[in-house]
Amino acid sequence: MGKLTDKNNEQVINAWEKAFAEKSPNAFAEALSENVILEAAVLYCPILGREKVKKVMSAASNIYDSVTFTNYAYTDFKQYIEWEAKAFGDVMLAGITILTRNHDNSISHIAINHRPLGNGLRFSAVLGERLRGEIDSIHFYQILEQ
Repeated sequence: MGKLTDKNNEQVINAWEKAFAEKSPNAFAEALSENVILEAAVLYCPILGREKVKKVMSAASNIYDSVTFTNYAYTDFKQYIEWEAKAFGDVMLAGITILTRNHDNSISHIAINHRPLGNGLRFSAVLGERLRGEIDSIHFYQILEQ
């Protein structure tokens, strides 16, 4: 596919939305390059590689009660997706996801911004708890007991 066009941009957006709806590691894995990098405001350091990224994305999608993708834009190899989400019953989050694609159209880099900060930190802590034993806890915010 190479560069994004109106037609293939719509196809890959639909695949991303479908992966969130399915909430499964395999749905995300299909779109990811082998050496994909995930960076996010809710992570202290990047997650590297398809196997780990698909676990994180699947776990994250399962935290959300709902996700609405609101706006889209794209350039030759990047997609910008704005979204709003609800988690933990009544906690609102919003953000933007930037997907960078290779020449074969697989996702090579994901950058996700979550806001507001407090809700993002809670999201990070819960994500870390759900991935305990699978992904190193150094990646996630940890709530310290007082």
